[in-house]
Amino acid sequence: MSESVLVRRIIGAVNKMPGCRAKKIHGSVFGSGWPDVLAVAKGLAVFLEVKRPGKSMTRLQKLEMEKWRKAGAIVGVVYGVEEAEGMVRDAVMLAVEAAMRVAKGMGT
Repeated sequence: MSESVLVRRIIGAVNKMPGCRAKKIHGSVFGSGWPDVLAVAKGLAVFLEVKRPGKSMTRLQKLEMEKWRKAGAIVGVVYGVEEAEGMVRDAVMLAVEAAMRVAKGMGT
């Protein structure tokens, strides 16, 4: 399966998850190294770099993902739909746990 088909399948699967939305990030000369997919899960940003099995991120992609991670986003490389769904589900759980702490007056 090509990477572009995999990206479309991941976006379709994430968009079916409650409280989640995903969109393809289109590369350009101004967005070189950006991840393939931006998903938002209950308010948390999740950046997914989609790769076919056996492929890895470029140096520029790694640097860009690290910038997003330092800004508080959840980032990762995924090789399939199930792996992407798992990352987004984990983000939903983090968001729910954070909301519960705030509701209990415990802060973040």
